[in-house]
Amino acid sequence: QKVERTFNYWDGSGHRHRVMITKGITIEQFLTLCLEELVKVYPDVRCASVDMLMFVKAGLIIPHHLTFYQLEQMKARGEKGPLFHFVHHKEEEGKPVDVMKDDLKYGKVTLRSWYDRNKHMYPANRWKSFDPEVNWEKWTLEQTFKR
Repeated sequence: QKVERTFNYWDGSGHRHRVMITKGITIEQFLTLCLEELVKVYPDVRCASVDMLMFVKAGLIIPHHLTFYQLEQMKARGEKGPLFHFVHHKEEEGKPVDVMKDDLKYGKVTLRSWYDRNKHMYPANRWKSFDPEVNWEKWTLEQTFKR
């Protein structure tokens, strides 16, 4: 099933792009598609490889080995709610299309080198590694500041 993923290429400011994926692909495969899109526009990513990219969604750095399907099945959550909420879009420009779209806030794709240089500043200083064992449903604001 096709899913439209909108993402922001993050280099200190957001640059919105879209790619079409299937739910079963890994984050690494998604980043490969993103890289193909970004190479056309940004010279700083022309020499980058997929290993040099990061996918950040709702303040969580998502590991490359996970699939979107796994994240959806485990009902992955961040501090402020679910990471993904896919809805059907049946019609686009008058043509019937069966495409799913993520209705929540866009994820960020960034170079790991940008993150390493800026992890002491907002928003990178708020990003955490995704841990499926953390139950964000019972997370409080107090615990956020203790981390």
